[in-house]
Amino acid sequence: MSELRVKPLTKKAINSIKKTGYLTCWEGAVRSGKTVASCLAWVGYVAQSKEQYFIMSGKTIATLYRNVIGGEFGLLSILGAAGEYKVDREGNRILLIHTGKETKTCYCFGANDERSYQTLRGLTAGGWYADEVNLHPRSFIEEAFRRTIVSSDRKNMWTLNPDNPYHFIYVDFIDKYEKEELAGFYLWHFTLDDNNAIPPERKEELKKQYSGIFYRRYILGERCLAEGVVYDMFNEDNIYDDHSKPSNLEHLTQRTIAVDYGTTNPCVFLDIYDDGETIWVDNEYRWDSRETMQQKTDSQYGEDMVGFMGNDYQCEIVVDPSAASFKAELQNRLFYVTPADNDVSNGIRVVSTMLSNRLIKIHRDRCEGLIQEMRVYAWDEKAAKRGEEKPVKQLDHGPDALRYYCYTKLPSWRTGIEKEVSS
Repeated sequence: MSELRVKPLTKKAINSIKKTGYLTCWEGAVRSGKTVASCLAWVGYVAQSKEQYFIMSGKTIATLYRNVIGGEFGLLSILGAAGEYKVDREGNRILLIHTGKETKTCYCFGANDERSYQTLRGLTAGGWYADEVNLHPRSFIEEAFRRTIVSSDRKNMWTLNPDNPYHFIYVDFIDKYEKEELAGFYLWHFTLDDNNAIPPERKEELKKQYSGIFYRRYILGERCLAEGVVYDMFNEDNIYDDHSKPSNLEHLTQRTIAVDYGTTNPCVFLDIYDDGETIWVDNEYRWDSRETMQQKTDSQYGEDMVGFMGNDYQCEIVVDPSAASFKAELQNRLFYVTPADNDVSNGIRVVSTMLSNRLIKIHRDRCEGLIQEMRVYAWDEKAAKRGEEKPVKQLDHGPDALRYYCYTKLPSWRTGIEKEVSS
């Protein structure tokens, strides 16, 4: 193995590497060192195991590679010449670990939906490593356990950031095993202080990337419910008017219109100007058919878009991905249309980060509907107690349009949050 250039591990990290069993979990804050510790434990186990084949999984294969296999402190760095990541003849992504005497094969899988468990069928494995296991479907988890049950010395290793305490990963596995004092079960909880490699100034930067429940989970390492107002960090610092508006805003920024489409529900357009640092939401269009007692057709909304956009026909329109008919209407009018990325959880994280850093500004007079909705947009607390995490589908049309823009258009270097890759 190569010499991994990291600062000395904490006593907790060392103990977690030495003390593993049937199921070992590393839970805690982001950048807390749990992945490095789990990788070292995994390599040690695979190298000494009598088994030949193993399972590794992440939400997607791309995130598994990014979080665990590649990178400065990933498995390939740990293994050096003893590690090899490739695609085999059958098209499987595999990590090969050369021990000197033999080569062990880790088959890599994405666990992004309920059908992904089917990719595991027919495989017999000596152990399983899961990155961000709380993002895996239950069906994949159950199938992965079935694939390793034949090995007498099997070990399974999970990493996860804290989540909703009612999530099935706790109720049916972690909390259940801990309560039953299951033999061979170990749970290690990590905080930022458990990573000696992060300097204090970097820890402060990380803290600024999260707010609300995401701060409690990803920085403090707490399991907590999504409850109350989603954007509790939204305040007067996120609002501007014509007196505080930058001069020549329209000519110094990139303009985009974000759309949350509705027929029986309100339809909202947001006029957004982005100067590369701050997002300025300068105007909104809103049509509520329930309030007016009159529905509009796609053609009528298209005419309204023409009026809302004005003469700037080069302006990009980011559209609700479910609005296929309206997207077609806009494209028939030769508008430049981009389907929005509708990842609700990560989209809310991005908007929360930008709001907390005062990098989203909303016009007080021309966006009254959006401001009202931002102040009352709330988590569905009943759903949270079922282990589900989603906002209440009321007064959410402006916030949805803003989320579409932020998660679809903003690069990760501005938000500090990596976008998921589907491959």
